[in-house]
Amino acid sequence: TGDDAIADQIQIIDDDGDPAFDDDENDSDDDYLFQDDLPTLVCVSMVRILQEALNNAAKHAEATRIHVQAEFTRQRVRMKVVDDGVGFALKSLPPRERGLGLSTMRERAERSGGVCRISSQPDKGTEITVTWKRSKLREVAETTPQA
Repeated sequence: TGDDAIADQIQIIDDDGDPAFDDDENDSDDDYLFQDDLPTLVCVSMVRILQEALNNAAKHAEATRIHVQAEFTRQRVRMKVVDDGVGFALKSLPPRERGLGLSTMRERAERSGGVCRISSQPDKGTEITVTWKRSKLREVAETTPQA
């Protein structure tokens, strides 16, 4: 299944000695726990965006390293996925070649109150950063039915 493929990708990263998740100790606040204070929609969006980013890195980027960072602070929640793959010039790609995955990541982030930034250059890899402002998360929690 798709979830098994993602788990296999994460296991490969772990086997290479790289952490699947790094917590930025400089800006994190232990009072903010992932499962305790994030709306379900944000949690699901984070997982699905991560799945798509890992899938793209494994399928298209020819990446040898993938760095995933999750940051939870009083001001924001941020997830960053960086690979060392072949990269691409997004603006030079015709719309039909940009892929559904990139636009889906952006749409998921926006629907859950976040902003998705994708930056890439040929031969320099790709960086996907999704940021949710804590102030916006309150609105998401109030307008989204919880599971």
